[in-house]
Amino acid sequence: MPLNKTLSVLLLSLISGGALAAEAGTAFIALPGKAMLADAVRLAATVTAIDPATRTLTLQGDNGQARQVVAGPEVRNFAQIKVGDRVEVRLLESLSLELKKGGAGVRTRVDSVEAARAEDGSAPAGALARSTTVLADVIKVDAKTHSIELKGVSRKLKLKIDNPEQLKQIQVGDQIKGTYIDALGISVTPQPAK
Repeated sequence: MPLNKTLSVLLLSLISGGALAAEAGTAFIALPGKAMLADAVRLAATVTAIDPATRTLTLQGDNGQARQVVAGPEVRNFAQIKVGDRVEVRLLESLSLELKKGGAGVRTRVDSVEAARAEDGSAPAGALARSTTVLADVIKVDAKTHSIELKGVSRKLKLKIDNPEQLKQIQVGDQIKGTYIDALGISVTPQPAK
């Protein structure tokens, strides 16, 4: 199984079971012709049991809930994980929008994926980042509904623009560049020596 699928399966099993205690934060920034929204979540748990034969970890969140997770063969350095180690998952989602005056007609979409995992011999860890960047034409501006309509490479999309000052800047024939990123990182921190 590829690393990005392994990380996704592990993450979904941790979140869906509610085993990890979560901390979250959201940020929104708006400047003339630009806006960005980012959401970050940190999940943490302690390894309470390990079954090396099945590569199953029992993780207990700070909230007391426990969850079993199977670490597939793609997880390097599994043998280094010990009871008492901390597992941390960090998630980041962001969306940035930028107004491009004029230039309508050339629409694009670029998808990319980057993944990394721990080197042999180091603490178990992995990261995955996916991004999509779209350049879309503004084909309609509706001041009454505070919205714009965009035409991308393969579909149309209607966006609500709550800020009247931002909406005033947008005209038919402009373009909007949008970049969506979602990333996750998983790491294991050994328990301190006693």
